Amino acid sequence: MLRHIPAMKSGSVPRAFLLVGMVAIGMAGCGRNGPTERRPNVVIVVLDAVRADHLPLYGYPRDTAPFLTSLAARSTVFDRAYSSSGWTSPATASLFTSLHPFQHGVIWNMRRMRENEFRVSRVPDEAETIAEALKKAGYATFAVSDNPSASDLGGFDAGFDRFESASDASATAVNRRVKKWRGELTGDRPYLLYLHYMDAHEPYLPQGRAFDEFMKDGRPNPRRDFVAAYDSEIRLLDSKVQGLFESMGWDENTIVIVTSDHGEGFHDHGLVGHANSLYDELMRVPLIVHGGGALPRRIAVPVAHVDILPTLRDLLRLPPDPRNVGWSLAPLLRTGTWSHGDRPLLAHLVEFDEKQEVRAVVFGRHKLVERRPGRAELYDVEADPGETRDLATAHPEIVARLREAYERTEKSATRYGHAGQESLLSAEAIEKLRALGYVK
Repeated sequence: MLRHIPAMKSGSVPRAFLLVGMVAIGMAGCGRNGPTERRPNVVIVVLDAVRADHLPLYGYPRDTAPFLTSLAARSTVFDRAYSSSGWTSPATASLFTSLHPFQHGVIWNMRRMRENEFRVSRVPDEAETIAEALKKAGYATFAVSDNPSASDLGGFDAGFDRFESASDASATAVNRRVKKWRGELTGDRPYLLYLHYMDAHEPYLPQGRAFDEFMKDGRPNPRRDFVAAYDSEIRLLDSKVQGLFESMGWDENTIVIVTSDHGEGFHDHGLVGHANSLYDELMRVPLIVHGGGALPRRIAVPVAHVDILPTLRDLLRLPPDPRNVGWSLAPLLRTGTWSHGDRPLLAHLVEFDEKQEVRAVVFGRHKLVERRPGRAELYDVEADPGETRDLATAHPEIVARLREAYERTEKSATRYGHAGQESLLSAEAIEKLRALGYVK
C-alpha cells in the first residue's frame, strides 16, 4: 500500500533516500511473477436467445437496445461472432470450456429414458471451465443463471463459489441477487460474475410502451405481434443490464463481455424458435468486449464463443491451456489486427428429441450447413447474409473443402464428454423445462 508522505522543500531529500524509495515503490508492485496489482473483475453477460441482427448496433432499425448501443461505441464489437450450437446447453458449455460440442459431449436436449424420466448431459470434469481457471488464479466466482439448461443440473456450477439457478425469474430477480452479493463482490479479491438472462426467451410478453412503439412502426413479419413482443423484451432487458452496469461501476477495472448463447428463428428459413438449425439467425450472436484494453472499434474477422476463454487467459496473464480450441482475441482488442489467417469455425447440433444431427462450418466468407444424413447447403455469408442462395451445386469444391475441414477437426479432437456424465432430472426440473418448450 502506498502511504501519503508530506511534501518536502526542493533539495531537502538526500539522493540516496530518493533512490531507495524508488526501488521500494518498484518492488511493492512486483512479486516473483511480476506485477501484483489487482487483476480486473470479469463480468460475462449472456442474453439468452437474442439474435445479433435484432440489435441496433448491428443495424436493426428498431431501437431495441439503446444502452448496448452506447456501450458498443466505447468497446470492441465483433460483427461476425458465432455460437457453437443452436441451443443453450451445448453453446454455453463451449463458451465455458473452449471445446467443440462433440468434444465436451453436452449435445443432447433431454434423453428420455422412459415416461417422465429424463437425463441431461453434464459438462465433463476433465474440461477446465472459465470459473475453474479464474478461481485457480485467485478470483472469487459468482453466477446467476435464469435458464435451467445452463445450471447445476448440467454441471455448469463447477468452479463457482456461488451459483444461483433461478428459473424464469426475470432480470429484476437476477439483478437483485447480484446486489445482495455486493459486499462480497467488493472484497479484496477480483471477481468473476456470470449472468444468464432469460427475458428475451420464448414465451414473449409485450412490454409496455416499447411493444406499442414497435407495433406501430409498420415492419412486416409473418408473426408481427410475436416479433414486436420479442423486441420489446430486449428493450426491457437492455434497461436492466444498464441499471446493473451503472450501479456496480463496471466502467472501472472490469472486463465486461456481452453475448448471447444463440439467436432465434422467425420464419427466416421456414423455422421458428431455436434448436432446429444452424443458420445464422441462430448461430450468429452479438459479442461486445468492454475494458481490459479493448479499444472502440468494429472487427470483421469471424470469431466464436470458443475464443472467450483463451482471450481471458491472455488478458489476465494466465497460462494457456492446450485443451482450448479457440484463439485469443486480445490482439484484435488492443490493435485491431492479428497475424492469423482464416480458420474453420465449427458448430454442432442435435435437434430436440434427438431427431437429426446438424453441423456447420464457417470458413472465411463461406458457410456450410449440413444435416447428417442429408443435403449440404453452401452460402456466401458476406454477399448473402440472409443465407437465401444455396451455392452447393455451383461450387462442389468449396463444399468439399469445408466438409473436410470439419471432419479433420472432428477426427483429431480429444473427446472429454461421454454418456456416463449425465444427470437425472427431478420432476420439478422437468416441469420447468417443459414450460420453456424444452420437454414435449
